[in-house]
Amino acid sequence: MGFSRFLRITVAAVGATLLAGAVVAVTAVAATPPATPKATPKPGAAARAQAATAACDTYLGKVAKNLGKSTAQVKKALSDATSQSIDDQVKNGTLTQAQADQLKKKLTGQQVCSGQLAGLHAQAAAMGTQAVVQADVAKALGITPAELKTALQGGQTLQQVAASKGMDEAAFRAKYIATVKADLDKAVIAKTITQAQEDAALSRLQSSALPSWNRAPRPAAKPKPTPPTG
Repeated sequence: MGFSRFLRITVAAVGATLLAGAVVAVTAVAATPPATPKATPKPGAAARAQAATAACDTYLGKVAKNLGKSTAQVKKALSDATSQSIDDQVKNGTLTQAQADQLKKKLTGQQVCSGQLAGLHAQAAAMGTQAVVQADVAKALGITPAELKTALQGGQTLQQVAASKGMDEAAFRAKYIATVKADLDKAVIAKTITQAQEDAALSRLQSSALPSWNRAPRPAAKPKPTPPTG
């Protein structure tokens, strides 16, 4: 398990929730539970919905421009493709007609690009969060993220890097948790997370193993040579 594995475990420990979107989950409706009453929208929900709609419209506008079509044409094409895909699931027996009708009803009026945008947001969140984690690890070691990256790519383990700074595992963990706590304290103040969530995250970091502590990251795979043609 390399340093990237350490990042993923730490990201999970601090409760980073990544969105995973799809335009149509055509098989999920079969297990859809009975509808429950809608919760009262939280303050700011309307503003977030407006922002999502604006982002979706901007996205569709760019797709339309790239295709040389109007936004309305792109929306219709995506909507038609969605309906056709659901019909295909009925034909191959994945869905019943009743399930297909239910799914189409649920999708009526939804933003057709929500899945693509959610996927982009998930990737951005993942990269951004991992960058923060790397920065925190480097800060705990008293070096820059670039220096940490160079050391790990050069074959050193996290334990060796920490030892060069006079820290054993306990000392590094204490400094790292203190660094993370400073970030989480800001998130609590900004009401991005709750105090209970911060406490739970820090508790997990106290007891979680450091998978890459005494293992150097695996070297990047070298690209295979392209076979000659002709």
